[in-house]
Amino acid sequence: MPDPAARKIYQANLDAVSASVLSGDLRAAFDHLAIPNLMATRDCEIVTASADLLTLVLEDHHRQLVDRGVVEYRRLCTEAAFVPGMQDMIAGRHDTHMVLKDGSRPAPYSS
Repeated sequence: MPDPAARKIYQANLDAVSASVLSGDLRAAFDHLAIPNLMATRDCEIVTASADLLTLVLEDHHRQLVDRGVVEYRRLCTEAAFVPGMQDMIAGRHDTHMVLKDGSRPAPYSS
């Protein structure tokens, strides 16, 4: 069941990680991520089990954003809830929105 407190925490985490990844400050991103880390989209799931591997994934993601010309990278929570029995873990979904240098906006996608 969705939880307003979980949603607020999840959104704050999304904001911090998105800003850190776009700016290339991956150390700051690590302050908001856990190992193992699960990233899931409609197409795939990636479980990153080590800090070294997560660093590579974040570096690659930053490079892709820069190469694509992304100037605004915003992820917006659509739902979030604490995992039953684990009040320090939140499961959530969000939509990713981007703006490119030329002002265009690719279609958002869900994770």
